[in-house]
Amino acid sequence: MKIHQICIGNKDYQESHADWMKSTKSVYQNCEYILWDEQACLNLVEAKYSQLLPIYHSYKYDVNRADAIRYMILYEHGGLYLDLDIISYKSIQPRLTSECVLFECHRDDNSEFHFPKKSKYLTNSVMYCTPGCMFMKRAINNLARESRKFTHLDEGRYVIMSTANGFLTNMYYKFHGCADVTVYDMISFEKYNKQIRREIASGDDTHPVTQEMYGIHLNVGSWISNNDSPHKVLL
Repeated sequence: MKIHQICIGNKDYQESHADWMKSTKSVYQNCEYILWDEQACLNLVEAKYSQLLPIYHSYKYDVNRADAIRYMILYEHGGLYLDLDIISYKSIQPRLTSECVLFECHRDDNSEFHFPKKSKYLTNSVMYCTPGCMFMKRAINNLARESRKFTHLDEGRYVIMSTANGFLTNMYYKFHGCADVTVYDMISFEKYNKQIRREIASGDDTHPVTQEMYGIHLNVGSWISNNDSPHKVLL
């Protein structure tokens, strides 16, 4: 199996996220690990998705490009994608038995505004699929439309709805029937709420690793431009 991670924009991410990246490499040491840099991502878009180059270049933020390219990477190569700010505890590979595996995450103000209260809300920080998965293809085909649809929103909501969690959740409810898609609950990678995870990331707190946890998405908000934002952890 291939393990994919992406580093676009701030090159310091590799240094500040080094220990977390090392945990993923260690847990999945028997897999092929690929770190996609900015040029490698652009090369993929140019080679396979040249029709999306205008939207890829026009995205407001680097995180949009990092979001969009992960769907393309998984469709073309298959495997498991993990954000750089995920600490891996044990391999989830034995549970990746469907064509596509997605994960729920904690709801937030954005999810409450855009989605019914009891609906699934998905994270794009960790995803799995086999090469050529039709669900991922449908997501890719809708990137341009969703980007135009949410240009009126502020930075956070625009990112979430145009390419990130809100985008993936919308795609799930529209297209999950076109492939064998399994959704696991948040306990796999987001057992603790956002505040606790940020305390762990900052070294201010520790919480036990339980049997059902395969990792923890720290959600440090490194992509947020405003350093005073309560949603950003300064490392």
